[in-house]
This record gives sequence, C-alpha cells and structure tokens, in this order.
Amino acid sequence: LEWFQKNIGHLKLSKLNSGVFAEAREKLRTEEVGRRGSAKKIKLSASTCNRYFQPFFHCLRVAQRDWGWVQNVPQLAKFREPQGRTRYLSPKEARLLLNRLQKEKRRDIYLIPLICLTVGSRLQETCALRWEDISFEDASIRFVITKTDKVRLVPMPPELLRELAEWKVQNPNPTYL
Repeated sequence: LEWFQKNIGHLKLSKLNSGVFAEAREKLRTEEVGRRGSAKKIKLSASTCNRYFQPFFHCLRVAQRDWGWVQNVPQLAKFREPQGRTRYLSPKEARLLLNRLQKEKRRDIYLIPLICLTVGSRLQETCALRWEDISFEDASIRFVITKTDKVRLVPMPPELLRELAEWKVQNPNPTYL
C-alpha cells in the first residue's frame, strides 16, 4: 500500500486510467521494493505484481457498479505468469502424516486426511459428508457437495471402511461424520 500511495495515491479517481496503471505496473515490476520487516529490497515477480493490482481493480469495479463514482474501469493486461508447481504428498509423506495423526486423541483429525488421501477428495467435500453418504454394504462414499456440483460415487479401500465403521460406533453425531 505504501508503494501505491507514494506512486499514484495523489491522483483522483477520475485520473486513474489504463495508461496510469500500465506505467505504475511497469515501475513496480522493474524497481526493487522493500518487503515488510526486511531492510532487503527485491524485484517482484510477475505473479506478485498481478496480485498487488487485483484489489485496486476490484475497488474500482465496486465504485463503478455500486456507487457510480467512476464511469469506466481501466483495462490492464496482466503480466504473464509462470506455470505453478504441482504440490502433492509423496506416498512416504502421506504415510508419515497419517501415522502421526493416528496418535491424536481426536479421531476426526486422523479421519479427514485419511479420507482425502485414500479416495482423492477435497477437504470441503470430506467435511460435508454425512453418514447417509457412506455405504458400508457397497464399500463406497457418495460425495454430494463437490466443486463441480456433480454427485460422485467412489469406492472405499478396506482400511478406510474399517476406520469409518469404528468411528461410527464412537461418534455421537447421528448425521455428520
């Protein structure tokens, strides 16, 4: 915020246009900037520069749409960002994590990652599971709340089936896992 205040903070909303933002973006990308809590100055990555500008354009869209303060929101192409890295646990890391969590007193702290890792579900999908979504007879889990809003049925490995059966006996909640 300090950088923006220093470089374009003196301008009125009516003076903010694509040219001003393009010039500011290029300056931000090329000059060395100090980071909070550090005396060291660094050049920001394309991704970081793009993230710095997102809140401004959001505010300008709100100012236009909701308050009528600006006529047009300037358009500005983003810097090309490198392909992100794929992050996942190796089988060894997954086993180490599950072994550590299995020792926790709260069983749900172990079961949530166990479900995610064994059937490939997302955290939100797993936390939304109800007992009615678990079929012990078919050894399957039905995910109703999904990222794509499509119901998904997945098979359960024997280890997970056994753990969920034990949890159902211990868990006082009749609806949610």
